[in-house]
Amino acid sequence: MEDFYNENFYLYDDEIALNAIEYRKRERLEQMRKELSLYRDTLEEYNEFLNKVVELLKSLDLSNSLEYSIALSYLIHKGYLSYNGNVDKKKTVYDIELISNPGINIVLGEGCCRNYSQIHKDVMDKLDIPSKKFYCVQSGLRIKKKGFEVPANHVANMINFDKRLYIIDCFNDARLYKMVSSYEAFIISHTAYKYFIYKPYYELIFGESDLKGIKRSYEVFKKDSKNRHLSAHEWIDGIRADTISYLDKNKKEFEGFSIDTKEMKEDIYNSLMLRLK
Repeated sequence: MEDFYNENFYLYDDEIALNAIEYRKRERLEQMRKELSLYRDTLEEYNEFLNKVVELLKSLDLSNSLEYSIALSYLIHKGYLSYNGNVDKKKTVYDIELISNPGINIVLGEGCCRNYSQIHKDVMDKLDIPSKKFYCVQSGLRIKKKGFEVPANHVANMINFDKRLYIIDCFNDARLYKMVSSYEAFIISHTAYKYFIYKPYYELIFGESDLKGIKRSYEVFKKDSKNRHLSAHEWIDGIRADTISYLDKNKKEFEGFSIDTKEMKEDIYNSLMLRLK
């Protein structure tokens, strides 16, 4: 079924759409099985590297999900987490992306939204901070339910701050969104105008949720959309600006971390390159 991703079908128990999703889920599980055998050592070292990142974040004067998310985005964009000190957001240079953990591409010095969202999820899990990957269509228009008719083209991360839900887009320099309906999020900004339309079919493919959980999410989002969220001034001129200013003052510590983990990052890179050859 070509349009299995249409919420008008699979959310209403359309058998053809659900079978198409299940087929993709089985494909993914089989690929993961192969990867876990071939790249086990690399994935274990990557997990150790994430532990180092978490240690670094815990050593900073950060106190909530937003500040930790900004800091992680900052470290990625500044190149502190990559083996070569750079990050290329435009393409996958090495033609490799592990379904088992696409976050590893950040260490390779590259990454698209799914690589950023995965490493965010991994790090937040280790910090015991709830984080949910938010698959969506991003648009400059409020396309409403027409968004159900097209596949997802982006993924960010949903977090909780001050008992409110927010979507943080680390790929795009930690832009922040708030829920404005059961399936729409809108950017918190002085000038930008952009929506995210929730596309949860990937949660089924990746085994992150089931139909019951997804339908419950719609209800939670609708309830949260009625709450007061951060204003653009509070977010951009307050929390975000203050956190980045603080991070800028810790440049030497980050450079030291980058040097201390250089061998580990190079081992991850070389291990993947060796297997590719």
